[in-house]
Amino acid sequence: MGKKILRTLTNNIWYKILALFLAFILWLVVYNIDDPNVTKTFTASVKIENGESLLNQKLYYEVIDGTSVKVAITGKRSVIQNIDDSDITATADLSRAELAKDRKSATVSLEFMSSRSNSLLTFNSTSAVIHLSIEDYVKQTFKVEAEVTGTPAEGYATNSEHAHVVTPTMMTVSGPASVVNEIASCKAIIDVSGLGGQGMDTIRDNAIPEVYDSEGNKIDASKLTFSSSRVSVEVEIMNTKTVPVKFNTTGTPADDLNVIGIQQNVNEVEIQGSAAALNLVSAIEVPGEVLNVDGASASFSTTVDISEYLPEGVSLVQPSQAQITVTVEIEEYEEKEFTINTADLTVTGLDPNLEMAFTDATITVKVSGKSSDLANLTAAMLSGTINVDGMTAGPHTATISFDLDSDYKIAKATVTFTLKEKQNGDDPDNSDNQGDSENDGNTTE
Repeated sequence: MGKKILRTLTNNIWYKILALFLAFILWLVVYNIDDPNVTKTFTASVKIENGESLLNQKLYYEVIDGTSVKVAITGKRSVIQNIDDSDITATADLSRAELAKDRKSATVSLEFMSSRSNSLLTFNSTSAVIHLSIEDYVKQTFKVEAEVTGTPAEGYATNSEHAHVVTPTMMTVSGPASVVNEIASCKAIIDVSGLGGQGMDTIRDNAIPEVYDSEGNKIDASKLTFSSSRVSVEVEIMNTKTVPVKFNTTGTPADDLNVIGIQQNVNEVEIQGSAAALNLVSAIEVPGEVLNVDGASASFSTTVDISEYLPEGVSLVQPSQAQITVTVEIEEYEEKEFTINTADLTVTGLDPNLEMAFTDATITVKVSGKSSDLANLTAAMLSGTINVDGMTAGPHTATISFDLDSDYKIAKATVTFTLKEKQNGDDPDNSDNQGDSENDGNTTE
């Protein structure tokens, strides 16, 4: 049985082989008819290579056309249908860039590749290019400045004068000339929002360098390269305290003029320092020599820098407050007369063996001062005192001293009185006679 089957298979073998070959050819023809070549357009992402070749020529480039291009690809339908945009890449080798004569632009031919079935595809874009804008690539070095932003916790302030860059203190900035040439300063900004501590504390932080133009506007750094991506900055956080500012004068104005007041545009300032240093400061006292009114004939204004009078280790929270405008008001005092009872005068130093009798029941006192102050002054407020220490029996004149503040000037006021010895109370008639005799004796003398 087996031999019969074998003879059947090998009988006319060459005809059978020819039939198989013709069947293959027929299949191939049919396949080509059913799977033809097709062309499809894809969006390819652009990959830049060898960009340093332009930088080595001190040229900065920027792709004008964007990051993707269109490309038509031909291949078998069965192949093309399995490819999408993500499989296609367009490579721009900048070492082959063709510069324009003015060196302000360039073109670069693109080479296409598919990550799938690349050898079975035909890319129909041999003339595809991208366009570049070109300008000089420059470098400049700047000193890095520290800057503080934000508000510390209540009761604390930053000592901006001691904010400083630790490292690097110099920064090299590279990029297109149109951007680099606009740079006027490089800053490292440290944020102290909400910070505070026990006493004086030093804060260190890393900041991203930023660049600014001559008008203080921040420059977009997306096209720039910095020699360091971080800058270490330190700033002191200090205790604060609000204290008054007091001004004094020295000298005497001309004629009958007087200093009637001192006006200042800032009455108190906030100072900063260690807790120990601040505890020693209750006010900022500006000495009288600064406001010398000697011979002045009119009011005058001046600006005083109070930072010169701050103790060591203490500074102003706001340095702008250092300059204070002071006006010294110089005018003639108004004069007002007051009548006071001599019985209301306080007598000191009276010999216990003597008694006093004032010549007049009242005296007139002239007081000079600002009209607003005089309006509030009453005779009852004029507390006068005379000192009769060492005086003996007889008529006398004494100068009255008054306890008034320096806003007033009192003309010299005197009072007359007589001191006499106290008589023996058991013989008043005899005492009177003796007193009259003594007075007569004094008069005779």
